[in-house]
Amino acid sequence: MGNWDNKNRNNNWNKNGNNSWNNKNRGNFSKHDDVQTEPNKPIKSPYNFVPLSGTVVFPDWADKVSHDIPFEDGISGKIELAVTLQSDTYIRNGGNWSEADKKDDNSDYQKFFTAKVNGEDKYIIPGTSFKGMIRNVLEIATFGKMQRFNDDRYSIRDLHNRDYTKRLVNKVKAGWLHKDKNGRWMIYPCSYGRVEQEDLEIIFSRPMGRSDKESVENKYKDLGISANAEVWISPSNTLDKKVNRVARKNDGNLVHAVLVLTGQPSKRQEPDKPGKIPYRKHLEFVFYNKQEQPLDVSEKLKDNFEFINEDSNGFELEAWAFWKNQLKEGKEVPVFYLGDDKEVQSFGLAMMYRLPYDYSVKDAVKPVDKHSSKKPDFSDLIFGYVNGNDALRGRVQFSHFISKRNISAVKTQGLKMTVLGGPKASYYPNYLEQPDNLVSSDQYKLFFDSNAKISGWKRYPAQGIEASYPKPPEKDGKINEDMATELVPLKPGTVFTGSIRFFNLKREELGALIWSLKFGRFDDEGKYFQHNIGMGKPLGLGRITIDITKNIDSETSQEIDLQDCVAKFQRFMENEFENKKEIYTWEKSPQIKELRTMADVRLWKDDLTTSYPSLEKKEFEAAKGNRKKGIVPVKLERYSNVAKEPRDVEIIKPED
Repeated sequence: MGNWDNKNRNNNWNKNGNNSWNNKNRGNFSKHDDVQTEPNKPIKSPYNFVPLSGTVVFPDWADKVSHDIPFEDGISGKIELAVTLQSDTYIRNGGNWSEADKKDDNSDYQKFFTAKVNGEDKYIIPGTSFKGMIRNVLEIATFGKMQRFNDDRYSIRDLHNRDYTKRLVNKVKAGWLHKDKNGRWMIYPCSYGRVEQEDLEIIFSRPMGRSDKESVENKYKDLGISANAEVWISPSNTLDKKVNRVARKNDGNLVHAVLVLTGQPSKRQEPDKPGKIPYRKHLEFVFYNKQEQPLDVSEKLKDNFEFINEDSNGFELEAWAFWKNQLKEGKEVPVFYLGDDKEVQSFGLAMMYRLPYDYSVKDAVKPVDKHSSKKPDFSDLIFGYVNGNDALRGRVQFSHFISKRNISAVKTQGLKMTVLGGPKASYYPNYLEQPDNLVSSDQYKLFFDSNAKISGWKRYPAQGIEASYPKPPEKDGKINEDMATELVPLKPGTVFTGSIRFFNLKREELGALIWSLKFGRFDDEGKYFQHNIGMGKPLGLGRITIDITKNIDSETSQEIDLQDCVAKFQRFMENEFENKKEIYTWEKSPQIKELRTMADVRLWKDDLTTSYPSLEKKEFEAAKGNRKKGIVPVKLERYSNVAKEPRDVEIIKPED
């Protein structure tokens, strides 16, 4: 235990030596000016968005697509492709792997996807991975529906945002979360009070609240007690709920209570003057007067709670991992909730808990015209769809892409250990469209707003640098294995070959497919427009170029004029925009502009697009502004607004 003293405490000790205190002479925080004057730094992000369009294009031949009756102008054939790695690239090896395999540095689990082809061991880019990559580009280029996403309901815990705090302050209630023998969750309401950390230090004779980012579990250890330890209190009827007395033993006039600790985001700092409140978190809780009648927790609420208490990699957050073990052991877990005498609306593990939003991701797509339509778009018609009883089989097939050389001849980067996690889409300055010229965090659009609109199609700009492998953080002096990922990426220059077979596509559809392979660029500069595939895109992995090496019409055995197909597709899209009286042409639309800008490796913005904001430097939080320091909030800028002028970038050509 570190050294500490009890100087300048504003506590009174009773004559019997029973450690207790009163709450007189507590100071108040001073209010600070809300005027914000200083600009903030732009948000760093390895991803950006192609804005969602209010226009969705539905081909007029949708009801005529058939696998039995071909179009009069339909075309079938095969396109052969060469894929060249322009940066380190990694796709996890397929197979059923044990936990031991995953932790073994020499396991094949760490390797790039591998399979035997004609008796030789080859590296493979699965056809499904390639298809998903191309389909995403095609959905954007054809102004298709945004329909393939996880309809999650995110949460917010932002003490600087009034839209969040006004929903909880003076409204939150306390209770005990219980799991019955059938696994059903319920909450038993109770009363709660608040107690100063410095006074707990006195009655337990141990320090607490003196560390940054201290877990709930460690705080109980600091006081030398287990979770749900009992204390005795004299409750308060004041609005701040600070109890009048707290003690380890009952002197005959106190009420039985349970001490409830919550996480310590930053260490408590003592005030300059006696009687003033310490800075940062300085209060803990006591729960008492448990009611006999519980409130049911619906399965939906339970699912939302568990999703909210996971990180972006699906691991349970530290506080929930601790309390979940208590729940498994048949113990009750202290929670805070919103609701009435009949219903729980939401609940969490702290008084200012992670509050679920009113609206989900799907709700933020709905405001955009026609994205919820059941009519098939280009992507549906080409790749197939299932919509209840209405379904269509896809008319394109992607082969696996196989390395030209066997694995012994392909260079790898060796075993790398790094971090591949990223932020959830709950980070609203990025994932939701925000107003221009923000001056206050209160102006941010949140998933509380019925007219909130998602930022668009998430894309990773092509990074014109070597891939990086940041080291995983340490925990207790050792690498935090929960955060670490091991992989063996292939080096740039590796070439894969594969093909696309297609059946009965209209030339406009084939043109859309080819446009998506090449971003519509068939000139010499087309080599700079690159795709991303596999894992590690935020770190610069997975950048590839695609070359069409051969194509053939299966009916005529002649080469297809692919550029003519692309021209027909482009004319079709331009006509759609003209008919809808859009203010811009398809070619010059913001969607095509952002898509191409992010694909052009010459334009990467190295100081803004090659890393996530730092958690240690609190850059995620800083971007939202700071009222105390007068710093205005910012939003994620469109990539075309921050991209640099074109520069020279070396392009690796496919081998003969």
